[in-house]
Amino acid sequence: MSRKKEQWIMVTHRLRGTDEQFAMGRAWSVTKLGAKEALQRAQEELDRVSRNLPNIEARIEGDEF
Repeated sequence: MSRKKEQWIMVTHRLRGTDEQFAMGRAWSVTKLGAKEALQRAQEELDRVSRNLPNIEARIEGDEF
C-alpha cells in the first residue's frame, strides 16, 4: 500500500561562495504542522543559521515526498 505524499518546508544550506548543491538541513511537515507553523519554524532556523554560521548560505525551500 503506498503512502500519500506530504508537503514539506525545508532549510537547505551550502558553504558560502561555492557552486555546490544545497543540502537539506532541517525539514518540517506542512501536512502535520500547517503552513504557518512550518514556515515559522523554517524562518527561525534560517535566522539561527545566519547569526551563528556566517560561512554558510541557507535558504527555505518546499517539496513533496
